[in-house]
Amino acid sequence: MEAADASDAAAAEDKPAPPAAADDAADDAGADEEVTEEAVEMEEEGDEEPLTKADFKAAMVRVVQAAKDGKGLIHKAIGALGKLIDSKKEDKVEAFHTVVTSFRKQMIHNMIAKNAVAAKLMHLMVRLYLGGGDFKEADTCHHMRDFKAKLEAPEDKAKARAYVVALAASIKADLQCFAAQYDRDEAEIDTEVMTAGDPTEAHAAQVVFKVLKGLHLRRLNAIRLTRRVRLAAKVLKLKALMTGLPEVDELKAKIEEELKEEAGEPEQAGEEEKAGDAPEAAVGMEKRRPRKHRGQHK
Repeated sequence: MEAADASDAAAAEDKPAPPAAADDAADDAGADEEVTEEAVEMEEEGDEEPLTKADFKAAMVRVVQAAKDGKGLIHKAIGALGKLIDSKKEDKVEAFHTVVTSFRKQMIHNMIAKNAVAAKLMHLMVRLYLGGGDFKEADTCHHMRDFKAKLEAPEDKAKARAYVVALAASIKADLQCFAAQYDRDEAEIDTEVMTAGDPTEAHAAQVVFKVLKGLHLRRLNAIRLTRRVRLAAKVLKLKALMTGLPEVDELKAKIEEELKEEAGEPEQAGEEEKAGDAPEAAVGMEKRRPRKHRGQHK
């Protein structure tokens, strides 16, 4: 019996342990999924309003005032330290107490003020990240912005084809622009972080904020790109309806169906439902929060 136990123990020791990499990969996958869900929720159900120029300027005024208040207390502490250094022997004790008091005041105020300013700036970042305020748009990739979504003489097939080719070229140019920006980010991070040795606090902050700025601008640019592509595509659909092309009936029905779905119209109720209970299709329907149109002016 003891020999069998010893044999089993030895066999158990010989068995390789489950690979930790697999567990780590599973954990990473779960974490990535959770982050993705949070990102989608932020995109669809954000409660914040887009930042406006007036709110931005008002917040900056408060930031400057907090800095002025803190600087005033620092100067008082500096003055108290100077008096302590230059005071006579019999005045040293009183001057020392003044230094302690003034130093503590500036320390507490500036610590709280810095946290308050940081919280205010992060709040501004969230509202700015949403886009859609009254700031002048800054599209780093601008080919679709400059594209004219107009199609004259839709019956002219040559002009329609030229419109499609020009649209495709503009979309391609913007996507190439985005890809080039990602390449630059990758190269800069590789140079400044991966191969730069031990980074300092200042260097790490510089890299993080630079990448965040680029991400923010590209995100709003991409939202506007999508909107402009949809508008250009709608021009083609509209022209097809106006010119009586063979597929007009099918296209018209499809557009009408899409419009009903966007409006959230329930299916028509039967005679019994009209006279009595509500339609079954309406049971359990949840109220949906209207989507904010981000990355565009209000």
